[in-house]
Formats: sequence, structure tokens, C-alpha cells
Amino acid sequence: LPPDQGGLLKALVVGDRGGLPVDDREAFTAAGLAHVLSISGLHVGMLGFVVFSLVRFFGSFSTTLMLRWNLFKVATLVSFLAVLFYAALAGGRIPTVRSAIMVGVYVLAVLLDREEEFYGSLAFAALLISFCWPGAVMDTSFQLSFLAVLFIIWGLRRMSQIKPRWRRDLLPQERNRISRWLVPLVFYLAVPVLATIGTGPMVAYHFGRVSLAGFLSNPVIVPLVGFLAVPLAFLIGFLCLISSTLALPLVWLSGLFLSVILNLVRFFSDLP
Repeated sequence: LPPDQGGLLKALVVGDRGGLPVDDREAFTAAGLAHVLSISGLHVGMLGFVVFSLVRFFGSFSTTLMLRWNLFKVATLVSFLAVLFYAALAGGRIPTVRSAIMVGVYVLAVLLDREEEFYGSLAFAALLISFCWPGAVMDTSFQLSFLAVLFIIWGLRRMSQIKPRWRRDLLPQERNRISRWLVPLVFYLAVPVLATIGTGPMVAYHFGRVSLAGFLSNPVIVPLVGFLAVPLAFLIGFLCLISSTLALPLVWLSGLFLSVILNLVRFFSDLP
């Protein structure tokens, strides 16, 4: 891959930003996408979701697995093992460890048939990281990471309790048809807004600026990174263990995605 694309791929997969040109790193910051270059809940959550979905899909073809085991629990446990592997691969930075712990608490709740408690898992992650790395609470990445997740959880839970009047007045079949695409879209677009509101004052204090372009760039760039670039990079890595020739077509394909991502980031970074 060209240097800018190869550097971006390493930054997205293992958090190594050394190969990414300084201008591109600045463009990510100006576009409100600096968090994409940090292995955090975004990457961990999407990887866990992809592994969970694949295990549940392929496991449904096994009659033995469906009858003797709880496929939901099996898929959840396997996805957690993938998250642990990824956290170790990414170097065990604070945002990565926080995300892995939160996933672990959720997995434990599923295995024990307990209702998951998001605030409790977030607090437990903060406590465990503080035990392992005393003084970590004073680190900027720790504060930004937990503030973003806290506001996302709080905001989405508040939104889930709101039932708009237009939804109450609809017939059941109409409500299902609209909510199937509109409600997930609203929740998805709300995530970068909530994260920016939560971390905005802290970002302004530490870095002297807050990028409003992030409201537009995050809903566009994050799916390209989480569901295309990063999974494709993992697939390339596994194929290279077998034969680098098999991976070449996927490398070419990943180059297209990375080129689109870089051009979009540069576009958003140029917004006034």
C-alpha cells in the first residue's frame, strides 16, 4: 500500500500512528475523528459485534449446538475471547482495557442470566484500571474515554424512555415499519453528538479547540472504518499466514476503502 494508506491501516488496526503522515493526523483531529486512531470502544465493540454475529449465524446450522447449548451465550463468550486477543494485540492501552473490561462484565452478566448494568460495568472498569495503574484517573485519555462512554450511555437510556406522540398514534403495523429503520438511525446519529457534548469541555481545556465537523464526519467515517477497513485488515492478516498471494486482491480492495476514508477525512477537515 502507499505510505499514507499503509500508515492509516496500522493506526486503525493496532494503534501504531508512527507511519501516518503528520498532515493526515492533523486532518483527523480537525475533522473530529482523532478517536478513530485510538484503539478504544469503537474498535473493540465493532469487532465483538462482528464475531458474535458470525458465531451465532454459523452456529445456527448445527443441530447439536442449537439443542445442547445456549447459542447466544456461546457467541457472547467467543466474542469476548476475540476482544481479549485484540486488546493484547493493540498494546493494552487504557481505552482498550476499559472497553475489554466493560465487555467482560457484560459477558459475565449474560452467562449468569443477570441483567446487564452499564453504569456498574463502567464504574467497575474505572476501579480496576485504577488498581492496575494508580494515578491513571489523571490521564487525559482516561478522562476523555470514560466521559464519552458515560454521556453516550446516559443519553441513549434517556432517549429510549421517550415515546414521541407520532409513534403512539400509529397502528402497530405502521409503527413497526417506521421504527425498523428510523429509530436505529436516530440512535446512531445521536452517539457522536452525545460523545462530543460529554468530552467537549475537556477537549477544549486540554487541546484548545473543539471540532464541530465531528457531528457530520463521525456518522460517515465510523462505519467505513469499523465494518469495512478493520475487518478486512484482520482477514488479510489471517490469509497472509496461509499465502500472501491469496491476500493480494483484498489488499487492493482495502486500498480503495482507505483512499475513500482519507479523502473524506481531508474534506471534513477543510470545513470552516
